Amino acid sequence: MADKSGESKHALRKELKAILGQISHKERERAGNLAAMHFVETFLSLEKIQTIALFSSFGHEISTVPLAKKLESRAVQVVYPKISSATKTLSFFDGKPSVPGHYGIEEPDARSSAQVDINDIDAFVVPGLGFSKAGGRLGKGGGYYDTTLSESCDGLKIGYCFDDQIQDNIPMTSIDVFMDWLVTPKGAFDVQSVEASTGGCHDGQ
Repeated sequence: MADKSGESKHALRKELKAILGQISHKERERAGNLAAMHFVETFLSLEKIQTIALFSSFGHEISTVPLAKKLESRAVQVVYPKISSATKTLSFFDGKPSVPGHYGIEEPDARSSAQVDINDIDAFVVPGLGFSKAGGRLGKGGGYYDTTLSESCDGLKIGYCFDDQIQDNIPMTSIDVFMDWLVTPKGAFDVQSVEASTGGCHDGQ
């Protein structure tokens, strides 16, 4: 039997990559500044947010540079992921991305950075090709975030993207991880609040 979920994910990835490819560098920076403002206004008022895992924006992704600067200026501990291809998981380090890693994405240098336990991270800012209004996420297919965040971890999972990446529906499987919040240049959205207002639920996707 054909994997319909896999086929639909492949088609949606192709569509979203085309959309992202049309966004200019100037717009990426502008969008990054707006999203960072909404993030700070929403989450830094929460006392429990002390350590945040941030991704190093790459290629056509929304810029995370403005958010990194805002977090660091407010004495929030920012950690970055390092890929383990052997286990298809992410480890998090307190150093800034400075060395080329998998797929050309800059990662912290493990020789000069300290690893941070995943359970000590209060929020994860997560990249993706697309997100649904219900918190579904479509990554690039590597499964690194899904594998890592499916483990027992209580930190908030926050999708960080352009508004054009928000879809009505995202094909999800049992191993895919849902986000708790979405942050875009237009604002920060609590997925549970959206679901309550629409009568939707994760299991319905």
